[in-house]
Formats: sequence, structure tokens, C-alpha cells
Amino acid sequence: MAERLGQFLAHATPGNLENIKISYTGRIASGKTDLIRNAAIAGIFSGADGGSTANRINAAAIAAERGIRIQEDKKEFTIGGAGSVLKIVLHSSQGDASASATVLHGNSPRLLSYDGIDIEAPLHGTLVAIRNHDVPGVVGRIGTILGEHSVNIANFALGRANSTQSHRVPQGQALAVVQIDVSKAASATAAVEALRKVEAIASVRLIELGKL
Repeated sequence: MAERLGQFLAHATPGNLENIKISYTGRIASGKTDLIRNAAIAGIFSGADGGSTANRINAAAIAAERGIRIQEDKKEFTIGGAGSVLKIVLHSSQGDASASATVLHGNSPRLLSYDGIDIEAPLHGTLVAIRNHDVPGVVGRIGTILGEHSVNIANFALGRANSTQSHRVPQGQALAVVQIDVSKAASATAAVEALRKVEAIASVRLIELGKL
């Protein structure tokens, strides 16, 4: 889960990465977290530059070599249904990005929030992360475009910004994370390009996290 969360978030972080903050909440905070930390960092590097050599053993050392500062925070008390929550905040030269996740039923990594907005989605498979204006018709347009490119929707998660939740995503904007089934990579790429042409959509990212 940590590696997948780092990989997911790295795709949404432009600019040069300067600082990584990893927060552990709940039961996860009471144990040793070195491998979890390294898995998250390895995922970040993998998502950011693809051919990274970082792994669960050397990720922290590679971050230090690159001058990236690592901060960790642990809180054993948690509010809400999830027993253990991992949150990552990436600070780059162009701002911050954050996401949190948990593992449900012992084997299902789930995204819980993205840039401060609650949005539950699976953290596996092929995902399309979409930032759009919160106006009527966008969800239907997304579904239509994916269907036109023979891309099947496996899961569709939505979240919307408000003044108390997110500073990075302005009010009037929304987030969608769509898990898709794709038989041909070219179909997903073409669908993403078509989505980017929709006036109400601000950004689209295709993220491959692999199977469980």
C-alpha cells in the first residue's frame, strides 16, 4: 500500500521534489516503520521517473543522496473507521501534494484522500486521476469518452473541494479517480487525450499501479 500510494502521488507532483513527509496513524504507528517508509519513497521515485533503482532497502539513502528531506510523524490514536492510515505529503518547487490510504480486509489497498479531499478508490490496476470543474455533465462526459474508446470502468470515485478541506484544490473544483479495465494500452492513452480536450477538465493523469 505504501509503495502504491507513493507511486500514485508522484504522478500529481510537478517540479523538483524537495521534501517528503510521511505520517502514520493508528496501529501502524506502534510498530517499526522503516520498510514502510522505504516502500513509500521507492514508490514516489518509481512514479516520478519510471526507471528508478530505489527499493525497500535503499530508498531512504537515495533520497538523502538527492538532497530530499524525509520527515516522519506517528500518532497511535485515530478518528474514523480505518485502524491504520498512512499519509504522504510531497513538497516540490511548485507546491504541495498529499494523499492518504489504508488497507482493508488485509489485502485491499484503498486511497482515502487526495489533496485534502475525501475520495475512496482502489490503489491497484490502471487509474485515471482527473481534476475538473464541479459543473453538471462532466461525469457523464467522462463515461462517454471512455466508452467510445472501449475502456471499461471498474470503479468510479468522486470528491469535491470545499473551503474547509483543501487549500490546493479551489472551491468549485472536483476530483475523480477512475479505475479502468484496458485490453490495449493505446486505447487508454487515446481516451486520456480525448478527456484532456474537455473544457471542464483541468488535468488528467494515467497511472499504472499493477495488479494485486
